[in-house]
Amino acid sequence: MKHKLLLTLALAAVAAVVLHAANPFTVPTQALRTTAPVSQDLLVTNANNTVGVTVNKSSASVSKLLSLSHAGTAKFTVETNGAVTSASLTATTVPYADASKVLVSSAVTPTELGYLSGVTSALQTQLAAKLPQTNGSAVTLSVTGLTVNQLTNNGLTASLPVFSDANKMLVTKSVANTLLALGIQSGSVTSSADGTFTNTFSTAFSAAPKVIITPVNSVTATQTVVSASTTAFIGNVSDASVVVNWIAIGTP
Repeated sequence: MKHKLLLTLALAAVAAVVLHAANPFTVPTQALRTTAPVSQDLLVTNANNTVGVTVNKSSASVSKLLSLSHAGTAKFTVETNGAVTSASLTATTVPYADASKVLVSSAVTPTELGYLSGVTSALQTQLAAKLPQTNGSAVTLSVTGLTVNQLTNNGLTASLPVFSDANKMLVTKSVANTLLALGIQSGSVTSSADGTFTNTFSTAFSAAPKVIITPVNSVTATQTVVSASTTAFIGNVSDASVVVNWIAIGTP
């Protein structure tokens, strides 16, 4: 029964090779053995021995059950233990069936494939759940024991101060906006004919700031800030057309 099965497999292999061979095959009468089998149960070659099919019996002395060769080089073999070897494949890569259903090698290594061990669901879905938003949108990460030597954020502008905004995101501000964020405003104002001057802050303070004035073109002894509110201040330098530099410091 065992030899009949081998013979059936062998004849099927021979038929496949005969249909695709460029040269007709000859089957030596001594190649087909049904009694007192030797190492080869079936040997088929073409006339010039450039293409061959060998089907071997299963025994301790035989390592290959099936061997397909061309020009003396084995192209496809089946070991007696069931292992299959194809000369068209690349070693230590993961094979797959291409669009023509041909078995080819991929660029994936067994080590890389092994990284999928233990995966219980789609990786992209898991990654999307971890980082649902990017590019300036809020991202929540829970990290323990993270050491970062250098962090680059492409959403920031180089050489500008960095702040945490209302959404707790890191943003850059201009120097002027940085001063505003720190509650610092400054400028200059010119006194009127009676020596008084009024200045309105560009951005209101949350409480009346401290205002310091310095006349630029006058030696007037009287330099007074009469009053200051969250939106403006009033001062007096006792002289007309005096340019006054001022700085206000408070809570933004």
